[in-house]
Amino acid sequence: MVAEPGFRLEDLDPESRALAEAAAAREGVSVQAWLNRLVLARSAAAPKPTAPRPAPIPQVKVPPPRPTLTP
Repeated sequence: MVAEPGFRLEDLDPESRALAEAAAAREGVSVQAWLNRLVLARSAAAPKPTAPRPAPIPQVKVPPPRPTLTP
């Protein structure tokens, strides 16, 4: 498996980068800190995945025992 390179701010398109820089400047934090806050806030608001329910156990009716004939 090949490791993917890390994220770099330079990888963003220019418009997204400018918006992130402006938002970070308004809050007085670095772009990295602003992006961290954004990711944490969005992931906290996302619905949590739920574990799938186990399949129901089929109910099998056991027939009553047959009477045995004794001589």
